[in-house]
Amino acid sequence: PSPNTDRDAIRERYGAGPEDFIFLFYGLIRDYKGLDIFFHALNEIDPARHRIKVIVAGEFYTRKAPLLDIPEESVRRHIRIEDRFIPDREADELLYASDVMVLPYRSASQSGILADAVNFQLPVICTDLPGFTDVITDQKHGLIIPRESPKALARALTEMADPKKISTMKEHLAALRKQLSWEEFTGQFWSALTAKIEKA
Repeated sequence: PSPNTDRDAIRERYGAGPEDFIFLFYGLIRDYKGLDIFFHALNEIDPARHRIKVIVAGEFYTRKAPLLDIPEESVRRHIRIEDRFIPDREADELLYASDVMVLPYRSASQSGILADAVNFQLPVICTDLPGFTDVITDQKHGLIIPRESPKALARALTEMADPKKISTMKEHLAALRKQLSWEEFTGQFWSALTAKIEKA
C-alpha cells in the first residue's frame, strides 16, 4: 500500500533526505505510550551520526512541555513534532515515507498502530508486551526491547539505522501482512469448513 506520491518528496516535506532514517512515533500521545522513554533514548545516541530523523505525529493528551524539555538541544533539531489530528491521507503518507515505527509502550493490548505498521510493512521497535509479541518476532519483523529501558531503546535505534536490516524486515513483514489479511483468513476458514463437511 502506498499513496500515489513520490516517497522522497514526502520525506523532504518532513525535513528528511533520501539517506536519512525516519523513526515514527504516531498516534494520540498518552503517558503509557512512552514518548519520554523515546526522548531519553535519543539523548543516549548521536542522531546526526546515524542519520536519524524523528517524527512525532499526533495530538498530545498529556502535558507537552515537560516532554519537550527532555531532548538535549543537539537532539532536538532532529525531532519534528506534529501536535495535531493527522487525517487519514497524511497518516498514509507518513507511514509510507517512514523507515521504522517506535512503540516504547509501558502497557498495551491490541494496537491499531502496530496493525498500521504491518500493513505498510514498516519494521517496529516495540516493548516486550503480549499485544506486540503475539504478532512481532524479534529480529524478523522488528526489535523487541525491555519495558522502560532508554538504554535498550537507544541500542535498538542505532541497530535499526541500517538499510539492509530494514529491507530484510520489510520482506518478512510482507509475508506477515499476507498471513494476517482478510483473504487469508477467509481462505483458511473455507478450507477448514470444507474438510469438516467432507468428514461428515
